[in-house]
Amino acid sequence: MREVYVPNNSTYKMYHNFFNQVGGGYNSQGYIYNNQVGGGLGGFFRSAMKFAMPIGKKLLYKGWEIAKPELKKVAKSGVQALTRVAEDQSTKVQKKLNSLGKRRKVDALGS
Repeated sequence: MREVYVPNNSTYKMYHNFFNQVGGGYNSQGYIYNNQVGGGLGGFFRSAMKFAMPIGKKLLYKGWEIAKPELKKVAKSGVQALTRVAEDQSTKVQKKLNSLGKRRKVDALGS
C-alpha cells in the first residue's frame, strides 16, 4: 500500500519555514520560494479594475449606441465614393478600348 502524506502542524511549520526562509538550519541554498508579504500592487490594481470595468463597459455600450447612426452614414458615403471611382475607371477603360479600334493600321512599309 502507498504511503499517504498527512500534514500536521509541525510538518507544516517545517515546510513553511524552509520555503519562506524563516529561521536557520534548513539550508535551502538561497532559494526563495515566497517572500512577499501583503497584497502588493497587484491587489491595488485588481480592486481598481474591478471598480473601473463596469463603468468602462457602460461607456463603451453607450458610445456604440451613439456612434451607430454616424457609422452607417460613413459607410453609405464610402460605398458611394467607391461606386464613383469604379464608374470613372470603367469609363476610362471604355474610352481606351474604343480608341484602340479607331487607330489607323500601319503596314510594313510604314505608310
